[in-house]
Amino acid sequence: MRNLTFQLNSLHGDADVYVSRKHKYPNRMDFEKNSVKGSEAHDLVYFDDRQGSDLTGTYYVGVYSYQYSTYTLVATVERVDSNGKVVSSLGLKGDEGKTG
Repeated sequence: MRNLTFQLNSLHGDADVYVSRKHKYPNRMDFEKNSVKGSEAHDLVYFDDRQGSDLTGTYYVGVYSYQYSTYTLVATVERVDSNGKVVSSLGLKGDEGKTG
């Protein structure tokens, strides 16, 4: 696996996403990475293997907002072959969620 991206699309309100491999319930205080506003439409959390890090494992995701929000969450995994060539990219889209 080369890249793993979590994209949070806020449909209403302004939710934020927190991701961790260490904390089973990531939140505003305990997380490995949190969202960076990618544009007006979505927030991104991005993991890559540029520094030789192993991206395999379980990722825990938490979505929080200070007000009522609705959103969709998409996880995209990019895999490569032994030559470093991208062989597949898989996106997983969750159902609409709510916070607040």
